[in-house]
Amino acid sequence: MKKHWITLLIALYVVSSNAAAQNQTTRFDVWGQVLDADTHDVLSGVKVSLLNQDSVCIGTATSFDQGINNTNYQIGNVPGTGNYILHLEKEGYTSIYKNVTLKYTKARKVTVILDPISMYREIIHKLNEVKVTATLIKMVMKKDTVIYNADAFQLAEGSILDQLVAQLPGVELRGNGQIYVNGRFVSSLLLNGEDFFKGNPSMALQNLPAYTVNKIKVYEKQSDRDKAMELEKRGDQPLVMDVNLKKQYSVGWTANVDAGGGIEDRYSAKLFGLRFSPRTRLTVYGNLNNITDLSSPDGNGNWNSNVKPVGTIDRYGGGIDLLLQNKKKTI
Repeated sequence: MKKHWITLLIALYVVSSNAAAQNQTTRFDVWGQVLDADTHDVLSGVKVSLLNQDSVCIGTATSFDQGINNTNYQIGNVPGTGNYILHLEKEGYTSIYKNVTLKYTKARKVTVILDPISMYREIIHKLNEVKVTATLIKMVMKKDTVIYNADAFQLAEGSILDQLVAQLPGVELRGNGQIYVNGRFVSSLLLNGEDFFKGNPSMALQNLPAYTVNKIKVYEKQSDRDKAMELEKRGDQPLVMDVNLKKQYSVGWTANVDAGGGIEDRYSAKLFGLRFSPRTRLTVYGNLNNITDLSSPDGNGNWNSNVKPVGTIDRYGGGIDLLLQNKKKTI
């Protein structure tokens, strides 16, 4: 009885060993068919790749028009059983990854015919040309400060500061360069935070090019005494308009010259020059004519006068404004 059990065990071992050896040496030919998902026609020119579970390519083939047994691609000499990945790709179609399992049979060489696979065309939507227009914010409020963005306002080429100020929401530009914001009088016009011909804002309004301006701020200016004592008084401090220049115009020269002549020795000339550096600012201006020019800008780029002069009046005027600061801007 014991001999029979030994014989049975030896027989089972031999059979299993032969089966394992045969499984390791079995080669597969994989056949399949690729179709168009919409027309169901056979799809040629598809690159078919067979990958193992580690995405290593075992073999590739390109589908043709039609083969045997309704197949149109073949990948030969595929080793071993197990799980594989089938990758199908063709230009104009969506790529496909499909899991397939190859099983062992008694035949030394096995032909496996896979189920047909349908590929869908890529859907491409071509949009009409779209024009995108960015809108700049004209003004914002930061605490008690109103900030206007100069680039958000449309101005004619060559416009001066008064034409920009006249467009600011809530701002009214009156005669003699007087500025009101929401009905409140602006006592001073500053340039980069510093006084500029204090008491005479017309100097900047009539001569500073609008394209040099970056931001315009309106706020209540604290006195030096209140700053030193760290006191904040709101509502009863003088209102100022602070014109901040763009960085590229905060260093160098800016000049504006207007001159003309006529019959009977008539002449008119205006000059404005501004030089900036990090710690200095020099401004010079001159106005001379013998045509009784009493006009002033109205904020729209026009020079008007409510006075009708009688006779001929020679007008001569000029000025200079110099600002010096130490390195820390404490003096």
